[in-house]
Amino acid sequence: KLQVPSGSYWGMRLYDGILIPLRNQYREVVGIQVKLKNPKKSKYMMVSSRGLPCGRRGRNHIHYPLANWQGDRESSKTFQVIEGPLKSDIYACLAPDHSHKILALIGVSSTAGIINELQNNGCQICYECFDMDKLLKPSVMEGVRKLKSLCLGNRIRLIHTFWDPDGINSFLK
Repeated sequence: KLQVPSGSYWGMRLYDGILIPLRNQYREVVGIQVKLKNPKKSKYMMVSSRGLPCGRRGRNHIHYPLANWQGDRESSKTFQVIEGPLKSDIYACLAPDHSHKILALIGVSSTAGIINELQNNGCQICYECFDMDKLLKPSVMEGVRKLKSLCLGNRIRLIHTFWDPDGINSFLK
């Protein structure tokens, strides 16, 4: 954890791990998530200044991978919503189909703001691409239900995706 002396210094709470920039639709970095090197509870944390003088907690951001501006993705009305910015960045670069825009939630329970992003971009079809533990973990199942409800309530067609349970997680180990 970074220790900052008091006084006229600006600081933030930071942990050992991989820094993952979170970008908005204008390609600006609006937050940073950390994939922790030695997690005790959660594998990911938001960088914040919470608990420091004049500090603020990390915000819930919808992440736009940089690869969204390649090929036909920029004008697409079809989106893939992925669980996790790091996974979405890797997927966006490796995906054979460059016709869908990709958005990432910082976690499956972080659905606040996703419907606004989909609507503002004229989304007509949304692929839910959460991890396969959505079939086993109640918290992930609840995230799927929330996304489904938001899409149905806003006339966006939702399509669920399924794949090998190890998926991209085995790639990140």
